[in-house]
Amino acid sequence: IEPLALLLPELGSHSMETLRDWAKLSHEGSHRALEDCEALLALLQRGREFLREERPWISGLVSQYLGSSDDWPWTWYFLAGLPPAVLEALPPEKTLLADLRELKKRDEARSSDTKQESSLKRATLEAHLQLGAERLGLQVRPQQSTLAAEALAAMVGGKRIAVEAPTGTGKSLAYLLPGVLRARETGVPIVVSTHSKSLQDQLLEKDIPKLSEILGSPVRATTVKGQNNYLCLRKLHETLATVGFTDPVDLRWSATYLAALSHAVPVVELDRVSRYLRGIFPALDEWIDRVRSHHTTTMGPTCPYYKQCHFFDSARLAHDAEVIVANHALVFQWPSHLPQIRDLVLDEGHHLEDQLTKTLTASVSEDELSEACDRLARKQGTRRLGDGAGMARLLDDLKWDDFLERADEVRSRILFLRNAAPMLVPNVDGSEGYEQVVVLHRGSKQRGAETVWKTLDELRLAVKDLDAFLTRALQRCEGQRPSDRKSTRLNSSHVSESRMPSSA
Repeated sequence: IEPLALLLPELGSHSMETLRDWAKLSHEGSHRALEDCEALLALLQRGREFLREERPWISGLVSQYLGSSDDWPWTWYFLAGLPPAVLEALPPEKTLLADLRELKKRDEARSSDTKQESSLKRATLEAHLQLGAERLGLQVRPQQSTLAAEALAAMVGGKRIAVEAPTGTGKSLAYLLPGVLRARETGVPIVVSTHSKSLQDQLLEKDIPKLSEILGSPVRATTVKGQNNYLCLRKLHETLATVGFTDPVDLRWSATYLAALSHAVPVVELDRVSRYLRGIFPALDEWIDRVRSHHTTTMGPTCPYYKQCHFFDSARLAHDAEVIVANHALVFQWPSHLPQIRDLVLDEGHHLEDQLTKTLTASVSEDELSEACDRLARKQGTRRLGDGAGMARLLDDLKWDDFLERADEVRSRILFLRNAAPMLVPNVDGSEGYEQVVVLHRGSKQRGAETVWKTLDELRLAVKDLDAFLTRALQRCEGQRPSDRKSTRLNSSHVSESRMPSSA
C-alpha cells in the first residue's frame, strides 16, 4: 500500500476497497487471502503503468528525497527499469486561476442582480426531477418534490424555512437541485453548511455527482475550510530544502508524499490525509504541522507562491462554483475573500447551538497546556536544528536571564511595530491578503508616521544590544576548551559557524 499511497497521494483512503475502485477491479473475493494477493499484484502492475504514463515526475521526487537507499524497500518500484527521461520528468506546473480581486469585484456587483424576480418555477423543478429519475431509473418521492419547491420559494423570496425529514428521504438532492438551478440563473453559488466531515464527503462524492447526472451536465462544487487546513507552498519548499539522505526514512517519505500531493491536486486540504499514513509514518504529522497555512504567516501578493497559493486558490474555486460546501464553524466567521453568502442551507441543524457556542468560545484545558509545554521543551531531533538541550545548558551558563531580557525587548518592539504599522494604511482588511504599498519618509506628517519611526529606532537599538550580548557570549565560548563545556557536541567550529553578523 505504501508505494500506491505515494503514487496516489490525493486519495483520502488507501484501503484495498478504495484502490480496487481506482483500478476498476472487481470486489469479488475481497478479504480472502489468495484473491487479495492477486488483487494487490494487479494494483501494483496498474500503478507502474500509471506511473509511466501519467505521473513519471513522482519517480523524480523519489530519486531526489528517498534516493537509492535500502531504507525504504519500495524505492525500486519507482526507479528500476525506467528510462532516464522518466526519472528526469518535471512535476506539472500548478494551473493559475483568475485574480482574486477581480472575482471579489464581480461577486459584489452581483448583489443587486439576485434581487430580481426569478424565472424558476415549481414546474421546472419537477421536470428536472422526472427527467433525471427516468435517466437513472429512480423514483421521485412526493416529499422530495415538495421540499424542492419550498426551498426554491425561500431562495427566490429571501425567506427562511426549517425542514425536518428522516434519513434516506433524499433531502440533500431536494435542496441541491433548486440551489444549483438558481446558481446557474444568477451566478450566485449556494452555500451548504454541515457539521460532520462525513456529510461533506457524501455531498461531494455521492449527491452532487448524482445531481450532475440528473441535470445532464457537471455541477461545479468545491469545499472551503479554515485557513490552517490548507498547505502553504512557501513553507513546504523551505522545509524541503532541509531534507537530506541522512534523515530518517519516515521523514524523507513524508517529504516526498507532501511534495507529490502538492502537484497532484489543485488545492491540498491537509485534514484529508489519511490517518493510516500518519500511523505508519510518524514524521508525517510533524510535517503537516510545519507546512500549514496560517493567517499570521500569510504574505499575500508579496509571497513568491501567491498566484499558486492553495489557500487563496480555494477561494478562487469558490467564486467559480455553483455549490460551496462549508462547515458551521466557518459560516459563522465567514472570511471576506469568499463569495458573499446569499442562499444558505444549514444541514445537520441540530448541531448548530453546540457548534456556535464552541466557535465563539475561547478555552484551554490543563492537558492542552501541558502538551504545548512538552512540545516547546522537546528536543526536535528530526528537524536537524542542532542540540537544543545543549544550547539551553550553554545559554544558562552565559547569563540566561540577561539573554531573555534582551530577547524579550526585541520581541516587544516587533509586536508594537505590528500594532503601529496599520495606522499608516487606511481601510485595512488583513484577511484579503492584498498588497498595499506605503512610502514613509523621516519627518513625514502622515498619521502614525512618528510612532512607527520611533518604534523602528527602538527596535534597532534592541537588536544591536542583543547582537552585542551574543557576540560577547560566542567569544567567551571560543575561548574555552571543548572539554570544559557542559555540552560536548557544541565545539568551537559549530559555534563560530553560527555567529550572528555584527550588522544583523
